[in-house]
Amino acid sequence: MDKHSQQPVRLSADMVSGQSDSENECRERRNEIQKMESRILEKEENLDRKSDMLDKKMQSIDDAKAELEKNYKVKVLTIVADINAGADNEAVANMVVAETMKKFKRIDVLINNAQASASGVTLENHTTDQFNLAMYSGLYASFYYMKACYPYLKETQGSVINFASGAGLFGNYGQCAYAAAKEGIRGLSRVAATEWAKDNINVNVVCPLAWTAQLEKFANEYPDAFKANVKTPPIGHFGDSELEIGRVCVQLASPDFKFM
Repeated sequence: MDKHSQQPVRLSADMVSGQSDSENECRERRNEIQKMESRILEKEENLDRKSDMLDKKMQSIDDAKAELEKNYKVKVLTIVADINAGADNEAVANMVVAETMKKFKRIDVLINNAQASASGVTLENHTTDQFNLAMYSGLYASFYYMKACYPYLKETQGSVINFASGAGLFGNYGQCAYAAAKEGIRGLSRVAATEWAKDNINVNVVCPLAWTAQLEKFANEYPDAFKANVKTPPIGHFGDSELEIGRVCVQLASPDFKFM
């Protein structure tokens, strides 16, 4: 071969295999469709799980309602409502309060106890959605329900009982959003206690260390964080939600504790 010979022909992988650009595009398209189908299936499974969880929660609420009405001969109203980042939260809270007034004609006590969070996730790994979950379910929910109940608590000279946590007081590991929400609730409560004292509405905060289903779940899912954060109180046991924490709330809501 002299210097005028042609350069070697370089064959692409597609040419060697005999595949055309059209065939490659079809294959890539099929892969995209398969991935999309997989994502859709995953979302459907998540929705099914959420639906099952909601059904279980609703059954639990219905069971509690039946037990209270049977054992204590009282009227119980249950309302499903969700304060979250995508809702018209003021309208949600106003709806709940309106339904309550419609049935009972008065509001004497507001207890803000609901709280969700991604406990066990460190601050640098926390997502905005996880942070919002804690803020909206805890701090924002307390804010909106306190606003909505204020006119009626003013009429009855009632009480507000908000729940905070030692996670905020002590800066528990893996609970940045939860701690931030709970400390926000403590600050909100102190301001309300100052502003609403003229209306004879007393506002208190409970920081319980009670053994609950959520605390047990936290212990099982994040054993290291649980061991680092949760210590048994000097009394030697965690509080009982109904017998010890619940009774504190009953006392705080009673006329005998108006000075507290």
